[in-house]
Amino acid sequence: MGNFMKFQKTILCAALAAILCLALYSCQSAQLKESIVIEAGSAVPGVEEFYINPKTAGKYVTDTENIDTKKIGTEPIEIEIGAKKYAATLIIKDTTPPTASPAYAYIFGGSELTPEELVCDIEDMTNVTCSFAEPPDFSGYGWQEASILLADEGNNTAIVESKFYVFELIGELALEAGSPVSLSAKDFVPNYIDIEDGPEISCVLDEKLDFFSVGTYTASLALGDHSAHCAIIVQDTTPPSATPVLAYIFGGGELTPDELVCDVEDMTEVTCSFADPPDFSGYGWKEAKILLTDEGGNTAIVESKFYVFELIGELAIEAGTAEGVSIADFVLNYIEEGGLSLEMPNSINFMVPGDYPVGLKLGEHEFVSLVKIKDTTPPTADTKNCQTYKNKPISPVDFVYNIRDFSAVTARYKTQPDFSAPGTQDVYIILEDAFGNTSEYAAKLLVIEDTTPPKISGELNKRVAVGGTVSYRSGVSVADDCDPNVSLEVDSSAVNLNAPGTYEVIYFATDESGNRVEAKGIITVYAIDMELVNAQADEILAQIISSGMSALEKAKAIYNWVDGKMKYTATNAPREIARRAYDCFTKGSGDCYTYMAGAQVLLTRAGIENRTVQRVSEATTAHYWNLVNVGTGWHHFDVCPTPGNAVTISQRFMFTESQAVSYTKAITARDHYYDYDKSTVPEVVK
Repeated sequence: MGNFMKFQKTILCAALAAILCLALYSCQSAQLKESIVIEAGSAVPGVEEFYINPKTAGKYVTDTENIDTKKIGTEPIEIEIGAKKYAATLIIKDTTPPTASPAYAYIFGGSELTPEELVCDIEDMTNVTCSFAEPPDFSGYGWQEASILLADEGNNTAIVESKFYVFELIGELALEAGSPVSLSAKDFVPNYIDIEDGPEISCVLDEKLDFFSVGTYTASLALGDHSAHCAIIVQDTTPPSATPVLAYIFGGGELTPDELVCDVEDMTEVTCSFADPPDFSGYGWKEAKILLTDEGGNTAIVESKFYVFELIGELAIEAGTAEGVSIADFVLNYIEEGGLSLEMPNSINFMVPGDYPVGLKLGEHEFVSLVKIKDTTPPTADTKNCQTYKNKPISPVDFVYNIRDFSAVTARYKTQPDFSAPGTQDVYIILEDAFGNTSEYAAKLLVIEDTTPPKISGELNKRVAVGGTVSYRSGVSVADDCDPNVSLEVDSSAVNLNAPGTYEVIYFATDESGNRVEAKGIITVYAIDMELVNAQADEILAQIISSGMSALEKAKAIYNWVDGKMKYTATNAPREIARRAYDCFTKGSGDCYTYMAGAQVLLTRAGIENRTVQRVSEATTAHYWNLVNVGTGWHHFDVCPTPGNAVTISQRFMFTESQAVSYTKAITARDHYYDYDKSTVPEVVK
């Protein structure tokens, strides 16, 4: 079975070959070259280059535009001559060695270069690879030689002699603290040279460099694609210096080392400490050694000293014996150069015993002492003899005067006197100040009997309108030379305030000794009539209207006066115009009838035509108001306030009949508010 398959394959290949032979004539029969050779990168030759006979005419069937002549190898070519097509081969070869220019390179020590970095401008029709002919020396510094082997795809080779420069780097750059410098790449490269027609070495600090702080910093150097890092060591090798300071403190206080030196100088931070612990427990001058240490570990000793003040916590002063205090009063070992100051937030009163805080200040150190003003001296005074009425005790203070002491003084009897026994007796007064100091004084007390009655004086006679009230005690006083609490009594049983006439009233008083006095007065009760209220109305009008006013302006002034004077109060007083107008003018209180009566009298006396209006009888409550005619027809005029102020004060002045109807509907707290018998009054403007 296998042999049969092979036979079939052989027959198939023979058939295909026969077909090809029939289609393409051999190159020999057409006198064509089977192949031609061209240099890589050159142009595809014309078809005539394949002819053996120059007179042959034909053309390429193969699209020669798609042939890459830079690619070494063979390319099949089909040529058409007449009606026949022929096969040939184009052979592409590279026989020209590559060329290149040397490229000088620069690197940091410890870095290396590739061959490609040492040549440039490579020229060849095929791809070229670069390699070192011999390994260059990257371990040295300065200029180094390098041979670069160029090889193209045709195995043509060439050698290019180049060179490179190796910069030597400093691993650590030491700087003295406090000496700022401007750093560049030259500071890190001992064999630094300027690069011609190439990138300079850049120097960048990885962090901000503090020339005054000891430490290690990093600088990054870059040269093209090559980079390196160098350390910058800021060091301090100089010990610090300082000036001693004379310090002053209070006993019990302490100082820090920094308070005992000044003008500390160093290029780095300096810490201060005590070389030996100083003695803060004593007083006066003390020695101290201050150890200065900088960040570089350099040290120095500064000899200094300080003064300790011995203070007094309390200063006792007898009241009245001093006028002031000084710093020296509070410091046992006081010296002026210490710079002590005295602060007294509350002024000391050397006459008044008490505790007064005093502040002593020494720089930032403070101490509070206490000034104790004491009183150990008993009070003194002058005495006098006194007299009083029987059973009328007097105070022990009455026996002394010109009391002298620096605090409050109280007086008391050593033995209580007998104020019920008439005659002269000895009394002893004890004076004691606020601090318990006492003194004793003697005096005489005369007790006498009281036989003088009180005295009544003042306005015993009074006038009052009928139905009014009388304040009988108003303007009347009673006094007694012994009894300060004597009271005035009144007997008004003979007075009838509801009937005009003159009546006798009796005033009397009895003091605590039983002495009685009696005085009589006359109460005149006068009738209230129109003559009286008209006179009152004229006085009111003289104050509120002027001759230049119109009738409307006068009515408005009267309206405002009654509104301002009156306060609504229910009353049972008779509904009489004179009486109610009197209440309006004098008391300023009453019901709607009082408002109406007062307004009526004032309007009438002002010459303004007016009428009285009364609510209809079927209403639950009565109401009275005025009608007014100022020359523009009759209008309602109601000064009395409405319930809940449903109709305002301005709305109730000179309102029309239609407004009255509207107001009646608005006032829901009362029925028939402005309903009235229209036949009893003139017609109101609609």
